[in-house]
Amino acid sequence: MVTVTSPAPGPTPDERFTLTGTVTDAIALGPVRWEWNGVDQGPLTVDSAGAFQATGLRLQPGENRLVVHAFDAAGNTARSEVLVVWEPVRLLEPRLNPGAAGWDLTFQTRAGVSYQLEASTDLQTWTTLGTYQGDGSVVHVTDADPVPWPHRFYRLNLGP
Repeated sequence: MVTVTSPAPGPTPDERFTLTGTVTDAIALGPVRWEWNGVDQGPLTVDSAGAFQATGLRLQPGENRLVVHAFDAAGNTARSEVLVVWEPVRLLEPRLNPGAAGWDLTFQTRAGVSYQLEASTDLQTWTTLGTYQGDGSVVHVTDADPVPWPHRFYRLNLGP
């Protein structure tokens, strides 16, 4: 039997994930492999309790189908599949606000997710403009500081 415990199926705003789960067999467990969107990713190391883990992974935008295959000594196979949809958070409607002498930035939040809005003039050094706790609402932020800069870039990260 194969059970994938992470990532959870369905949509997520988080790009990073760890593949975890367990495999069990009544007699003797053979190799355990996994695939991502139909491409073999190789073997998974399974500990004595039957747990496996692959870390440092990043989802691709859209659908990500993860399948774990376990084989036993008799040649039987078991598998578990999870479909994760990465929906990156995006800034909506960045607009110049002449009255505030800056940029109005808007983004949709998801409940339970924190967000960190950052700005840069060179794409190398980033300054945090604010951290926001998502509750499903739309957040409006005015950056009144971009006027003295020839270029101003923004990014929205999942918060710390």
